[in-house]
Amino acid sequence: MRRKTPPIKTQLIKTSLIKIWPIRLGLAACLGLFFATAQAYAEDRQPVLTADQVRQIVRDYLISNPEVLAEAAQNYKKQQQEKAAAQARAKIAEQRAAIFDPKAASIGPETAKVTIVEFFDFRCGYCKKMLPTLHKVVADSSDVRVIFRDLPILGPGSRVAATASIAARRQRPERYLDLHRALFETNDLSEASVVAAATRLGLDGEQLRKDMADPAIKAELDANAELARGLGVTGTPALILGDSLIQSSLQEGDLLQRIDAIRKSCSAAAC
Repeated sequence: MRRKTPPIKTQLIKTSLIKIWPIRLGLAACLGLFFATAQAYAEDRQPVLTADQVRQIVRDYLISNPEVLAEAAQNYKKQQQEKAAAQARAKIAEQRAAIFDPKAASIGPETAKVTIVEFFDFRCGYCKKMLPTLHKVVADSSDVRVIFRDLPILGPGSRVAATASIAARRQRPERYLDLHRALFETNDLSEASVVAAATRLGLDGEQLRKDMADPAIKAELDANAELARGLGVTGTPALILGDSLIQSSLQEGDLLQRIDAIRKSCSAAAC
């Protein structure tokens, strides 16, 4: 029986495929070989730098473009400042009750909308310069209060003065600010000198000495130091204003601007 012959069209298609397919395979193989060869050539031609060569290239670039170093330093400083500010805001929110303790030594109304907290040292020259500014701002405003936090970090005399200041406030609260000013005005912060200054203001010197030995005063100073460390305070004066930690003294104009900004931005009764 004769085998049927496929239609002419079918035969042509099959024939064409048989002829074309090897060509396609060959073309694909050639292209693959081309790209593989090109890649190998590129990899072979790419120079391999040693660590010393890289260091030399970087060094040469920085010497030729020193402004890059200044820009990098400024950027790093900005990043660190922003990081520290964010950490301070979080710590202030966390320790708010301790920071704004209503029983702490202060000037201005207890119901003030804006409260400034100052960490200070009686031997700190910048603290001394800022004291009149703080008093003036409170005197000129009806809604500003300043809380004073003793942070004696500048030697034994600082500790003696801070201890006497707290003891004086316990004995005669109305004389606290007078002694506060007097201790900033003297260079001698020995116990004898400090007690003599308090006596001139009408305090009982012997009672003051006894009160200065009270462990509770040491505990208060230690708590202030612990609070300052937790907030990231690195020196005096350090101010807490709103949710910001300011590690420097401020001129009156700058302080008033910051206070006004808090008045406008804070909707709480006390900020």
